[in-house]
Amino acid sequence: MKRLNVVLEAYIDNNFGDDLFVAIFSLRYPFCNFFLTGDPILIDALGLPNVFHVSSLSINDNTHYPFDLFLLIGGDMFPDGYLFDERKRLVDVFANANKPVYFVGNSFKKAVSNSTKEHLLSYCSRATRIIPRDTQSMLILDSYGLSNTSLGSDSAFILASAFEPLQLPNKEKVIGISLRKKHNVDLRQHEMYLRNIGEIANRFLDSSDNRKGKVKFLNFSKGSYDDSDESIRIINDFSLDKNSSITYTGDLHQFILEFNTCDYIVATRFHAVIFALLLNKPFIPFVYDEKTANLLNDIDYTGVSLTHLSGIQDYSAAFIQLLSGDMFFSKEKLNTLVEYASINFSELDAIVGQSRSLENFACLYSDQKYIPGKGSILNNYTELKDNRDYLETQLRNKDALLKQQELLLSELKEYNSDLEEAKQYFTSQLESQENIIIDLEKHVVLLEEAKHYFTSQIESKEGVIIELEKHVTQLEEAKHHFTSQIESKEDIIGRLEVAYIEVGSYSKELEAAKKYFQQLFERNEKIIETLTAKITEYESVVISMQQEIHYEKSLIRGAYEQNIFSYFEKRIRKSYLS
Repeated sequence: MKRLNVVLEAYIDNNFGDDLFVAIFSLRYPFCNFFLTGDPILIDALGLPNVFHVSSLSINDNTHYPFDLFLLIGGDMFPDGYLFDERKRLVDVFANANKPVYFVGNSFKKAVSNSTKEHLLSYCSRATRIIPRDTQSMLILDSYGLSNTSLGSDSAFILASAFEPLQLPNKEKVIGISLRKKHNVDLRQHEMYLRNIGEIANRFLDSSDNRKGKVKFLNFSKGSYDDSDESIRIINDFSLDKNSSITYTGDLHQFILEFNTCDYIVATRFHAVIFALLLNKPFIPFVYDEKTANLLNDIDYTGVSLTHLSGIQDYSAAFIQLLSGDMFFSKEKLNTLVEYASINFSELDAIVGQSRSLENFACLYSDQKYIPGKGSILNNYTELKDNRDYLETQLRNKDALLKQQELLLSELKEYNSDLEEAKQYFTSQLESQENIIIDLEKHVVLLEEAKHYFTSQIESKEGVIIELEKHVTQLEEAKHHFTSQIESKEDIIGRLEVAYIEVGSYSKELEAAKKYFQQLFERNEKIIETLTAKITEYESVVISMQQEIHYEKSLIRGAYEQNIFSYFEKRIRKSYLS
């Protein structure tokens, strides 16, 4: 089966949630190549063998052919005020080529500017399918009049059966606190937020049941919004253990392991809420964005939630609720979100043709110490009762991986063979086209020479015509001269006749003179007739030459056009037959 090449649009910035999205699609579709736009260093750091960097500028209407599908994943991919010009261009490239375009697991904000809404509509309407991750986003898309939508959920819910809560006897109690760097709030509110979080940490450590407890600050982001800056501030301000700051640095498994060792979660980050739900951890949500509120609404959450406007009483109530260990959401609604996560992948599964379950996500991702099956995490503080079964399962997984590698190598060889055949074909086509161009250039040279020859012939005949026209002018002048001479002689004859009447004695001489001048007149008339005939002859010669030139010009033009048409007709027939 052909490996599909997928252009993957995602947010890559050392953020746990967004990196997890990429890993989920990479591992579910191992026979796809995923090409991410963005920082090549961060993409390479993901360590996923079928994920590569590509420059978005290198993908256009003429270079899209290696790619089969455009896939946009991630939650906050549509912030208000962002015009999405480059993303819109990529969507247009794939849509114009009638290739699938999918937006999967996204959130859409209710209150956006008109310009943002217009830009959203302009390219969401071109998507094959849009699968938002919450009910509110689905309603927003419905209000836009879009019909290419299906309600899904956050893609992380596909891992519901991949992990189990860590159960360790006599383990110290741990509270995990997810923070977030200042964003869209004033400094005073942010400072109050940090102080209240620090108070919760201190209160947990001071409580009678948790004197041997521990605080872990879970920093989900190390990128543009570096959460560790905030956790270090709280650690310093409240004199907490300096080793309690745990930052995600690219190893998804290790971070999930750290998360799973916590008994309680204070969840500011969105995916802290999701993993608290997946691992069945009591949690307090901090609603810093409407995407968190939308998730809580979808699970019918009825407990305490915090915001930047919450006071000390709210934090106190949240702390009491947290330690109670009770859950304040509908498990039925949570199961619905888990089921809806499969919708994120159903159409892609059909297109790709091969996909795999992520129940063994831990083993598929790396060689970290994860138990296959349901993927329970092996903790450093305890041993597995059945270590033998674990090792046998690991060996089976490695054998399966080796077979998979052999299959991939076989496919790679076939792919290289196809590429070599394509290279030879296009090389031969290029050489053929170059030969055609050489023949055309030779033919153009011959036509130019013919054009030059016939042009010189025309110029020569045009010179003859000019000389003939000059000769005609001279004949016209001679005709005019002799006509004036005849008119003068006729006048003389008239005078002689008058003289003959008046002087009878001179009749004989006058008669002789009259006869002489009549003969002279007749001779001059013959000369005029001859000149007139010559003029008529030269005029006919001129007309004949002009017709000949016109005919030769038409012959040249026809020959030129016939040669070109005949030449290309022969080449087209030859190319068609070959």
